[in-house]
Order: sequence, then structure tokens, then C-alpha cells
Amino acid sequence: MKQLKKSEFKDWGWALIEALVILCIIKRFLFGLFYIPSGSAEPHLLVGDRVLGEKLSYYFRSIHRNDYVIFDDPTFDYNQTTGLQRWWQENIGVAIFGIPAGPENVVKRVIGLPGDTIEGRIEHGKAVIYRNGKKLEEPYINPYPIVRVRKEIGFIQNKHIGIFSTPDCLRRRIKKTYYTFDTKKPCKDQPFYRLEEHELVRNRRTGELFCAKNPILKSLKSDHKKSIDIFGPLIIPPGKYWVMGDNRLNSYDSRYWGLLDEKLIRGKMSFVIYSIDTEESVWIFELIKHPIDFWTKKLRWNRFFKSLGSY
Repeated sequence: MKQLKKSEFKDWGWALIEALVILCIIKRFLFGLFYIPSGSAEPHLLVGDRVLGEKLSYYFRSIHRNDYVIFDDPTFDYNQTTGLQRWWQENIGVAIFGIPAGPENVVKRVIGLPGDTIEGRIEHGKAVIYRNGKKLEEPYINPYPIVRVRKEIGFIQNKHIGIFSTPDCLRRRIKKTYYTFDTKKPCKDQPFYRLEEHELVRNRRTGELFCAKNPILKSLKSDHKKSIDIFGPLIIPPGKYWVMGDNRLNSYDSRYWGLLDEKLIRGKMSFVIYSIDTEESVWIFELIKHPIDFWTKKLRWNRFFKSLGSY
């Protein structure tokens, strides 16, 4: 009997390993389900969207301008203590005790292809993009202001569980972020996110909403300031791409970290499969905390199987 149980455990172990390997191969080379963690592509993509990313089309055609591409965060610092940890972060990505999570999956719009000349300018107080000497018309850019909000996420208050650090997805904390907000509508009637009044960050003196402004960088020379939207002109080399978010006030993109390496691209975003109005990276946590509201308020039923081909 003991020998039989050992054999069963061994078979189950090998079956689990095989399933994991197959899942990794499918996700890396064919298609996968990806979570949208930020509002950089608002209002077309929202925090909590789960999108289908597929790489099949790029085996038969090149990447096109205006494609929504899914890629690994190029600024992520891999934990290279062991080869196993690196493999886990690249292929699985979920934090487990002792191994931190891998890079977030980022979605941006392709603005420039290899060989294109890209330049950013400020004209009449507005940021514009020139590609190959021609100013781009960008109707997809988010026209709404973005406001700062506080969202409570996680369960566990302590930073450590025994000798291990509490994974970020479990640690209870206040997350400060920005959401697209229609200032012409009250909090309860917002078209993109369900927000409570206490979640909105306001100026303590005036009571006005705290809205994001155009980011600026300090020049290397003295204290001269330069808009992050002023760059180039630069010629994009082979194997690189210039990508930007549609929500320009809240997008950490090529303006900050430079050109995107083709090796980091996981695939092309096809459509939203389902969507949950939550900052929780694991949606089951939202269901546990709000078992009734989850079905009536948190699920965005109108975004299920939503195509983004028209944007």
C-alpha cells in the first residue's frame, strides 16, 4: 500500500509538471490571458480587464502601427539568485514564498516601427507626435482628466508570515493610483469606475479633486525644466519599437524608459475576455471580500468579449 501511494504521488507530481510546462509553452508562444494592472490605456482599457493576447498573428505578419502589444515590463529587475527563480519569474510570474513575482504585463499602443523617425513636441500648449515628419492625428488619446484615488487591497496586515515576506497580492495596504474621471458626472454615475467619495483625494484647503498634470523633467543643465513630451527626433533601430499609452497623463512608456525590445513582446492584444472593477491582482479576493457586490457592481458585464479593433 505504501509503495502504491508513493507511485500515485509520483504520477500526480509528473502530471502537474507536464501541465505546467505545456501551459508555459502555450502562453509564451501562442496565446494567454493577461491582467491590466494600470490605467495607462484608459478609457479603452480599464484596470481589472482580462485580455486575450495572442502571438500567432506575428508569426505570419509583422507588428503594425497602432497595434496594442502586450509585453513584459522593460524596467523589471530580475532576481537572478538562481536560474530556477529567473525561469519562474519569466514564465509563471506569480509570487510564492521565497520567490517574488515576475514583471507585470504591460499593454501599449505601437506608435513607431523600426526605421521610423519619431519626435515629440509641444504646440500651442498641447503635446503632439511627429512620425517621419508628419504630425499624427490621435483621436484615441484619453480626453478626460485623471484624479488621484485611494484603494484598499489585500488581506494580511503583517509584512511577514513566519520567516517569509508576505506576498504583495496578500498584503493589506492602501494603493494610491489615478483613475479617469468625468468631472461632469457625480461619483456614483462615473462611466469607467465605481468610486466611493472617501476614495477620492482632494486638496485639504480648497476641497478640489487632486488631478494629474503634465509631467516634467529637470534638464542636466542648471534647473531648466523640460516636458516629458518633448523628445527626439530619433530613428528607431531594427528590433525596437516606440510605444505609448492612450492615457498620456498616466502612462509610463517609451517617453520614460526608451525603446521597447521586440524580445519582450508577448503578443498582440485581441479583445477583453472579462472585466472586474478591482485593484486586486487575484480576482477571487474581491469575491471573498464582497460576495454580493461582486456580481452586481464589480463585474463589468458590458465589457465581456469587448473588441478593441476600432480604436
